[in-house]
Amino acid sequence: MLLYLLAATIVQPAVDEPPAVLQPSTPPHNYLKLPSVTCGKGNIDEVVVCGARDADKRYRLQAIDERQYAEAPIRAKMNIGPDTLDIGGKQATVGGFTSNRLMITFTVPF
Repeated sequence: MLLYLLAATIVQPAVDEPPAVLQPSTPPHNYLKLPSVTCGKGNIDEVVVCGARDADKRYRLQAIDERQYAEAPIRAKMNIGPDTLDIGGKQATVGGFTSNRLMITFTVPF
């Protein structure tokens, strides 16, 4: 193996000069789209922040979609031959109190 590596380094000539730098014919596309100027410029020591919110919504928190962050129900389903065993959790209100339930269903097709 060592002899093969030595032979490969001797047979291949060294590069005399680096390849020429490739110049693209057109400049690359600029994906950054700068927004149009909608507010005035400040002094050199100021930071200017522009915004487009309504005055009544400026400091309000936006409502969160509860369906998007709701916990998915825990379900386990297993086939035993043609039959199906299904286990799932369920929460219900009984008499003003929360009742957590575990439902086990065994289904036999006919």
